[in-house]
Amino acid sequence: MNSYKRLVPGYEAPVYISWGRVNRSALIRIPRFSPENTESARIELRCPDPSCNPYLAFAVMLKCGLEGIREKLEPPPPTDANLYHFDAARLRKENIGTMPARSARRWTN
Repeated sequence: MNSYKRLVPGYEAPVYISWGRVNRSALIRIPRFSPENTESARIELRCPDPSCNPYLAFAVMLKCGLEGIREKLEPPPPTDANLYHFDAARLRKENIGTMPARSARRWTN
């Protein structure tokens, strides 16, 4: 239950479904990407909580990546602006979704 408490705008965990190169508010970050050296690219998926089961998390990440390759999915353009400064209209315009959020009711723990 505590995992959802960190999914609020402006906190360390990203809440917007996007990717970028230097964007700390993006869900996926590809820092220091060089088109000349694509084989050494590093990818950061910033949503897993430290309390997750790493075996399940990596299995899901690997399955999703392989499915994207198999289906030849093209990623949307990168977003390198700070997404926390976007209003709802701009998020819709840029077609940026959000991660599941904690409901408004109070948690018991």
